[in-house]
Amino acid sequence: MAAGNYPGGESKSQKYGDSTIEVNLMPKLIERPNNVVEWHLRYEFFVPGDTPEIKLVTALPRTIPDRQKIQWVKCFPKPLRRFTSKSGNEYAEFIFTEPKKRFNVEIHVKAELLRY
Repeated sequence: MAAGNYPGGESKSQKYGDSTIEVNLMPKLIERPNNVVEWHLRYEFFVPGDTPEIKLVTALPRTIPDRQKIQWVKCFPKPLRRFTSKSGNEYAEFIFTEPKKRFNVEIHVKAELLRY
């Protein structure tokens, strides 16, 4: 399968006072040999008006025994912090103070999908 946009991209808008922040989620799946995949997710932010701060907390994939082995996760820009919840889920937290009118957050993942 050739690289391309994954059929499931979506746009979301969030209202904050008089402003609306639009986020386009644009996943991209790249298959590699031996059940290895790379997955790229891009959050595109369109920020109207004056927005003093944006906080994004997003889930990150994790290794699941006998299902998938995460080889690496890279975030651009680097998150303020990565943390694991009590239930074992991993998250990345980004905070943007006085954000640009348009900017992106990208998460790249490489994983091996296992047969079960």
